[in-house]
Amino acid sequence: MILTAIISPILGAISDHSAGKKRFLLLFTLICIISTSLLYFTGSGDILFALILFILANIGFEAGLVFYDAFFA
Repeated sequence: MILTAIISPILGAISDHSAGKKRFLLLFTLICIISTSLLYFTGSGDILFALILFILANIGFEAGLVFYDAFFA
């Protein structure tokens, strides 16, 4: 969440000044979907792999919200 809090203002500025909001929303949505889907393949000893995937999914979700909210602002 700290990483997302750091990059959110930068992503917000990008969404304000670019015409590719839908592409960025799609990119971060795909990051979230793929990372979440790959959690299926983690086993009982794959804590580090699962943690990395969870962090990537969380970043994809939170960053996607920045671009989603830009459509309604």
